[in-house]
Amino acid sequence: MTDEEIIQRLSRLTPHFPEEAMAAALSRQAEVTPLLLELLSQAADSQEEVAQQADNVGYIFAMYLLAQFRAEAALAPLIKFFATPGDLARQMTGDIITEGLGQLLAMVGGANGVTEIRTLVENEKTNPFVRGAALEGLLCLSAWDEVSPTETAAYLQELLSNRLERQPSHVWNYLAEAICQLCPAEVIPELEAAYDEGLISELYLGRAEALAALAHPLAERLVELEKNPGLAQLDDVAAEMRTWACYRPSEERIHRQEPAAAPVAPVTSSKVGRNEPCPCGSGKKFKRCCLGG
Repeated sequence: MTDEEIIQRLSRLTPHFPEEAMAAALSRQAEVTPLLLELLSQAADSQEEVAQQADNVGYIFAMYLLAQFRAEAALAPLIKFFATPGDLARQMTGDIITEGLGQLLAMVGGANGVTEIRTLVENEKTNPFVRGAALEGLLCLSAWDEVSPTETAAYLQELLSNRLERQPSHVWNYLAEAICQLCPAEVIPELEAAYDEGLISELYLGRAEALAALAHPLAERLVELEKNPGLAQLDDVAAEMRTWACYRPSEERIHRQEPAAAPVAPVTSSKVGRNEPCPCGSGKKFKRCCLGG
């Protein structure tokens, strides 16, 4: 199989996971990396055009393979793709924004990409879920000990104090959650002020829950951060991707290609725990789905 054939097979959505092409790509990292970068850059530069190609998933394979390859050159087009205002990036990637984008950004960015990832966090025109994923990327780098947890915690405190716009947004929910994982208890007065201003959703992360988390010793929270499976490195992207719904015959294809006949109203019941499955049936946690809608 030639390099071009590998890219061709990865670029078209099929009922079955492209095992042979994926294995070939993983074994030919040096040869396929430029082609994967071209795929990703094209998607970032011509997003609307690529979105019209319903069976084109090459840019998604490019994102994951380049992440496993730790290809730093992928950070710029990855950020450009997801920084686009509006909802098109989410429509083109489904659950990736809430379930994997933080890891992707951290894998391709590494310690050298912190400045660019922070810029994405602070981009007010970008989808709040994307900005939250960028925050998760920074947590990943600290969990992997590639960036000092102290450095990341200091940045989170800067966002809380004066670097984040003082408007209610889902990015504030992500920020509060990140602070509870990484920051010292001294941040409590400023965090409470953010709750007083209504910047953080009590449904997403209640004030009492946040204060209780910050009361735990920071050393214990750092250990939990390192063990968090949601922040783990993507060291086997084939195993990750072959479990996706589009490759399960008994399930519908990803919603961007076969949208539901009627939209489901967001669920906002406070009786649902934020880490419990969303009642809408998406399979995602409530906090990653209707709670942030």
